[in-house]
Amino acid sequence: MDAARASKVDELMEQASAALAQADYFETEKLCARALLAARKAGDFELMSRVVLPLQEARRQRRHEADD
Repeated sequence: MDAARASKVDELMEQASAALAQADYFETEKLCARALLAARKAGDFELMSRVVLPLQEARRQRRHEADD
C-alpha cells in the first residue's frame, strides 16, 4: 500500500474513532466503509482487519438502539 493511501485510511479511521466515541454510529459506519474500500483497493488485508472492528461495533450499536 502506498503511503498516501495508508495516510487517507488512517485519517478516516481517526475520524471514525472520534465519531464512535461521540455515539455517532451512522457517521462511524460511513467513515469505516470508506476506509474499508480504500484498504481493499490497495489489497491491504491487514489494514482491512483493523477497520472492520469499529465498523462492526457501530453496526451493533445501531441495532441495539433500534431494539430500544
